[in-house]
Amino acid sequence: LSPEVFLSYNWGARSADGWTTQTIVKRFRRHIEAQSDCLCWLDVEGGMSAGDELLTKMKTGVEKAHVLVVFMSDFYVNSGNCKREFVHAVNHSKFMIPVIVPSEPGDSAGAGWTGPGAESKRWWKHAIEVCANPNTPDGAEVDWSYLNAFEPIDLREVGEEAAMTEVHKRILSRLYRGNYVRHAINLAVQIKDKITKWRRNSLALAEQRKGELDALMGEVPIHQRAAQSHSER
Repeated sequence: LSPEVFLSYNWGARSADGWTTQTIVKRFRRHIEAQSDCLCWLDVEGGMSAGDELLTKMKTGVEKAHVLVVFMSDFYVNSGNCKREFVHAVNHSKFMIPVIVPSEPGDSAGAGWTGPGAESKRWWKHAIEVCANPNTPDGAEVDWSYLNAFEPIDLREVGEEAAMTEVHKRILSRLYRGNYVRHAINLAVQIKDKITKWRRNSLALAEQRKGELDALMGEVPIHQRAAQSHSER
């Protein structure tokens, strides 16, 4: 099965638990997969295997996904591979759910988003301001304005549990359009066809039984049928 949700993020800064943003993303993945009937693509924990070619796997994951959850940070907009993922998603007109990552204290501030959140309609312009190179390592220009179509979920303003719930809600809202709706329609058509076939078979069986009864009654002499009718009274 191909994962329906692609988790795009920069690992963040080193911490006692590993990497700051990656730790957050792993929790989101567990929540999404536990609460919905869908799989998440993550570069660790199954997303990549030993010997896999990173860019090829990434492009395939983006192309097959219905939704991209993008964990926005200053590190993200300056990461070559993150920019590649983002550009590939834009080129395939993917639906995005931006999640704004909290900034870390001290030198790790860039591991989070240091710009405005959902209170600003131009929140995404911060990506242009802090991105040192507007292109990917392959020379493709990154169109951060694509984010303008999506309202961010700001982890700095809402709790992680509330953010997970909102992400889950948006994923389901998106998934139950398109392919999932077509699947439901196909299933309904199959059920309707089975009911129609069952009714047709039932009518055919009833006609067969009626014919057998008529034939049986035709074999009984009229005076015997009258006697049977009288005795039944």
